[in-house]
Amino acid sequence: MIKGDLIFKRGSGLTTRILVLMMAFLTPSPFAQVLLAQNPQSFITIDKLKNLTGESVTSIIQDKEGFIWIGTKSGLIRYDGYTQKVFSRSSSGLSNDDVSAVYIDSKDRMWVGTIDGLSLFNRKTDRFTNFRYSPNLASTLSSKEINTVFEDSGHTIWIGTEKGLNRFVEADSSFVRYAHKKSDSPSLNYGSVKSIFEDTHKKLWIGTFGGGLLEFDREKEEFRFPRLTTSSKDANSLRYINVIRALNTEELLLGTSNEGLLIFNPGTSQVRPFFCTR
Repeated sequence: MIKGDLIFKRGSGLTTRILVLMMAFLTPSPFAQVLLAQNPQSFITIDKLKNLTGESVTSIIQDKEGFIWIGTKSGLIRYDGYTQKVFSRSSSGLSNDDVSAVYIDSKDRMWVGTIDGLSLFNRKTDRFTNFRYSPNLASTLSSKEINTVFEDSGHTIWIGTEKGLNRFVEADSSFVRYAHKKSDSPSLNYGSVKSIFEDTHKKLWIGTFGGGLLEFDREKEEFRFPRLTTSSKDANSLRYINVIRALNTEELLLGTSNEGLLIFNPGTSQVRPFFCTR
């Protein structure tokens, strides 16, 4: 278990601690500055992670044993509070050292997305099984660049890439692609899938970089485009959705590139700024 440096001393919830740890390493943002202002005495510096000096952190997650896993541009780091271990292409068979996403599913499997494929970690051997993109094989990933990994309530694994959405088929370890097709209006309208999230009503939401927010109907296997109601004067301002998370049972948080943090109500399709409501 982690017994070393904790990241966030005040407050409760693993999600909060991991969020704050991530923002401490990432480029300062207005949201991070607000949290720092509200909790000036709650942060400590982790100087033991020498491999993070000047490094870009892309993802952070904690497993059930307490280990903190940190995805960077130079490999995957496991931190136990005292020591660290770096997993890389050369040492552990990671598909690429440039890690873009880390996700642990309900079976305790850890998926690692990189700029050159998807890797599945074997805890017994400390090595990875890799899944790659092949242009001539439709049962592979739709792109080599992985942006996000998500598991829905039915335990299906979804992968967001630079060229569409992918569903993992457990039976034969293959993938079903849902990519942009110009001739198919219900298809994905833009290739870059940045975020995947399922709400309390079991609707699967897809955040894209350039195509906005979409809902994916898993039964019909087609995308729906909600008509968002917003006070923003720029109709294109909601095209860049980086993160989707739950705010409560009826509303979602949308992290965008142009409009900051937003609140989205799927029932009314209304979008409003987060900080203006507080």
